[in-house]
Amino acid sequence: MERTLRLVALLREAEEVKAPKGVPCDGKVVSFDNALAFLQRYNRFLRDLGPKLASPQVTFHWTAEENFQSIVESNLRVPKADPTEANGVKKKHGAAFGRGIYTCPDYKMAKEDFSYGASATFACLALPGRQLTRHHGQGHGRRDSRGPDFDSVSGRLPGRNCCTWVFPTSDQILPCFLVDEVAIPAAVAKLREAIALIQETWPDPSEAEASAKLLNDAVDSAVTPCTLEAMEDTGRERWRRSERESASSAPSEQAFIGEGDLPYGGDLQAAMRAQDRPAVKMLMSMRDQKKDQVTTRGGRRWGARKAEHLRNLGS
Repeated sequence: MERTLRLVALLREAEEVKAPKGVPCDGKVVSFDNALAFLQRYNRFLRDLGPKLASPQVTFHWTAEENFQSIVESNLRVPKADPTEANGVKKKHGAAFGRGIYTCPDYKMAKEDFSYGASATFACLALPGRQLTRHHGQGHGRRDSRGPDFDSVSGRLPGRNCCTWVFPTSDQILPCFLVDEVAIPAAVAKLREAIALIQETWPDPSEAEASAKLLNDAVDSAVTPCTLEAMEDTGRERWRRSERESASSAPSEQAFIGEGDLPYGGDLQAAMRAQDRPAVKMLMSMRDQKKDQVTTRGGRRWGARKAEHLRNLGS
């Protein structure tokens, strides 16, 4: 009970994690009920598998913006096995490694495969336990991602240098933050703190389970980290509108002349650490423009030298 309260407080009060405007619950999406179920699963893994295999890991779940609110409200869920079923989560993409919740410990790789245009991702804690390695293209789509001797699945999609993780149950993954690329370093640092808290010495397992049951019965009203009214106010339309407003309010590149006039002196890493999104976008844009200019100038110089060389040969 006490550990769950501490974990939720740590994650919800993470002021250094500055989510983009308009996302549900200001990006602090951890739910008490989900955290309680996650810690109960952790305790079972700790008892049955030992501390090494029970250790929580950081992973990312990308999804379309239209799914943000439902995930905040009811957690990540395993897609239904039968596509004709009326209720449950519908599978939007393939299941290359089996049925389950797909995540990736590398947010960039996951974005390429599963973002569907979204610019924010769920930063999560996960309990992989014993992982079974599966290979792409071998007909795993309808297989379960859990078995007698494994607790989750790991597999690598073609052209990817990082594995995809597949979880068979919702209590093996805990969505904590909904953040964009700028806020990911701060979110990961806070999740590392959360892992350290979880791995502190636990009381007697029977006592912990009894406390968890009593608390679980008393928190029926604490399903989500923010009220339904607040989630309605921060729905999909507001999220997209905020993104447009943020883009339109970004400082103009023409407003700066020399490096001394650039935000953070032109230091992109400093802007990232400060999570100053307009500055990051501007500095990244200017960096890309400089690369293009160098390439273009290099091409003209090479062409000019070649033309001069040909003229000299002709003379």
